[in-house]
Amino acid sequence: MAACGAAEVVFVERDPVLAALCRRNIALNGLTSRARVIEADILHMRDGRWADRPIAADIVVTNPPFLEPGRSRPSPDP
Repeated sequence: MAACGAAEVVFVERDPVLAALCRRNIALNGLTSRARVIEADILHMRDGRWADRPIAADIVVTNPPFLEPGRSRPSPDP
């Protein structure tokens, strides 16, 4: 975010403890006007929405999925 002064960021986190930590980091870094946190699980999206929140983004970045082997489709690119 620091490299792009116009960027607005939405963090999506399913764990309430980690979402709170993210909010704290946003505040400590003075980014509350440009960043927010949605507590949601991206695996439970329906038609590009979470409840009444439409989701659209120019760029999407995710952490690797930390799922149990056999419970997801792994990337063909190791």
